[in-house]
Amino acid sequence: MFTRNKIEMLLLTIFLLFFCISKAQAGEPVPGAEITIELEPDDEPIANVTTDPNGEFEIVFSNTSNNLPNIANLPSLGTFVFTIKPSKSFALKHKFDLQGSKKIKVKFKKENGKRLKNGIVFRYVLTWKSDAKAENKGTFAVSGKSDA
Repeated sequence: MFTRNKIEMLLLTIFLLFFCISKAQAGEPVPGAEITIELEPDDEPIANVTTDPNGEFEIVFSNTSNNLPNIANLPSLGTFVFTIKPSKSFALKHKFDLQGSKKIKVKFKKENGKRLKNGIVFRYVLTWKSDAKAENKGTFAVSGKSDA
């Protein structure tokens, strides 16, 4: 027979298990990573950014600034190519090759960018998910960041 204490323990166990699994799937933010951004099909960099302490970064397209990528060159649908070079401290912690970099392709829709007065911005988060089986293995992930 289930007692109140057994039910409470079961619910607590389920909650903790769910919390741990969702936390593990989220990955660890990658602060201080240098990211070179290209727009397919061109192989030319359009911007260079560095992730903040939360692994967040943004790409701003402008219709007025000469220092930012021009919004007129942004297609309605496309693919960003992010070349990621993690910070030295991150690379040492995760046994990542200090000379190495990884490329990630991310599809986008122009309409999903946040409109600015003179342009548009795309916000992303860079995370690292370690492989549970090997200490020096893992993968980078880039996901869109909501402004909500």
